[in-house]
Amino acid sequence: MKIEFMCDLVGVPVPLKHHWEYSVGSDHAPVALRADWQEQLIGMHPFVELSFMPTALASGRKTVFHYNANVTPPKDLNKASLNAPVRTGLTT
Repeated sequence: MKIEFMCDLVGVPVPLKHHWEYSVGSDHAPVALRADWQEQLIGMHPFVELSFMPTALASGRKTVFHYNANVTPPKDLNKASLNAPVRTGLTT
């Protein structure tokens, strides 16, 4: 594998915005449900990252990490819509 990095040393410098300084990781959903955790985040605007396939929607059993995060694609793309993981999580 070859990675190429290019840098314009002649152009006008542009400040690098440090977006990562204004984010908070929550680990897993059960952590975010803790009252002490929620109290510390008053005023923040949350967003949800859907990064692993819910088991009920997965096409296979390949997993990673100690909590067995499924990394296979969905078995049915029609059922793997944005709200399907939420429904699956609430009903299983």
